[in-house]
Amino acid sequence: MAYEDPPLTPPQGEGQGVGFCFGHQSGICSSGYFITEQVGRRQDDNLLAAFGWNAESFGPTWWWSISDVIQRFEAFGCRVVARSEYDTRYWFQDLESLVFYLKARPIPDDFDAARHWQAVKTIVEQHTTPRGVESNEHVELLIVQKL
Repeated sequence: MAYEDPPLTPPQGEGQGVGFCFGHQSGICSSGYFITEQVGRRQDDNLLAAFGWNAESFGPTWWWSISDVIQRFEAFGCRVVARSEYDTRYWFQDLESLVFYLKARPIPDDFDAARHWQAVKTIVEQHTTPRGVESNEHVELLIVQKL
């Protein structure tokens, strides 16, 4: 895969030099930090669409919105230090790499090339560029501090 660099700037100030301290009811000791980076709902939208799926196809408990995660941390007495996200394009250089990715990536149904060949054909026909087969990576970042 080839990636395009995302325009993500790391948080400045309190988020630098973060130390972790676990063992409290919320998983973070007083004044400790917790950092999470999670796959966002827009990850591989075009690939999922070729199969007739979207983020909701995974079921109601698959995705946690970053807003839901924030509410849970705030309920444990944490404050948000930084929140960010990026959505960047990437390209599969060949068909074999795309098929390998589809076999390894969580999708709503187990990938089977014999069963899903039409979706793969659609992806290749609709999303091939001079750089390869294009998709996207959507990532959300959250840094919280226990008060």
